Amino acid sequence: MAGYELLQLIVIGVIAGAFGQGLRTIVGLKKASDEAAAEGTTLRSEGLDVSRLIFSLFIGAIAGGIGILTITGFQASAAVNISAEMFFGVVGIGYAGTDFIEGFVRTQLPKWGRQPFVPTMSPRSLHSTTEFFTTISSTDRIKQSCEKLLKTPENASDCSGFAKAVAQEFAITLTGQANDIVGQLTSANGWTELVSDTQAGQRAATAAARGEFVIGARKETGNGHVVVVVAGSPLAHGKYPFAYWGKLNDPANAGFNKTVNWAWDQASRDSVTYASRGVV
Repeated sequence: MAGYELLQLIVIGVIAGAFGQGLRTIVGLKKASDEAAAEGTTLRSEGLDVSRLIFSLFIGAIAGGIGILTITGFQASAAVNISAEMFFGVVGIGYAGTDFIEGFVRTQLPKWGRQPFVPTMSPRSLHSTTEFFTTISSTDRIKQSCEKLLKTPENASDCSGFAKAVAQEFAITLTGQANDIVGQLTSANGWTELVSDTQAGQRAATAAARGEFVIGARKETGNGHVVVVVAGSPLAHGKYPFAYWGKLNDPANAGFNKTVNWAWDQASRDSVTYASRGVV
């Protein structure tokens, strides 16, 4: 393939990839706008990080440039033989963005003859690397457990029952109702207390991203409420983490990977008690 043909092919891929990521951005903005409207605010008042939007388009462009080369296989005159299916396939690659790039690096580069780099690691570095992958694994395991257990009717209609069921899968014991669970989230019981100030949600999100098991709970008159915090970003309003929760006698409105500002009303959501602990 001549140089100008390669350049032409890459330009087409970059444009299609950026377009795909642009579609993803529009979808994300629509979702964020709906959530802001539900809270009585607007995206303008919450503030938008324009640099992140531009960076997303850049990632989509890179993914599209790589993707079109993968699809066409460097064939001569590929730029003039691109079908609609191929073009929209590259748009989809741009939409996937970083997910495609990561998969490409893992699966395609060795086929081009690049020899894998096998580093010599000290015991300390090896331990750190093992710990890193264990952390990734535990974040995924917690989310998978939440997804699985919240789909059962008895858990979807009982926040404390759901939290106890997830905790049990990681050899963690919680007992009683939500109000009882609040009192169990102490260092004396093996928990790291993240307290209940307005920044506690950020600390809870950080702990969840490290792969720790994180509970958020609030004691209330009658029935309290409890959620299982999971890794996710961006936080709603910069301080409300993602979580799963059952809803008493209302399983249709259980929380599946939603930010906790949907779990409590505006008067309560800044006084939730959070705590975390490691998992095996």
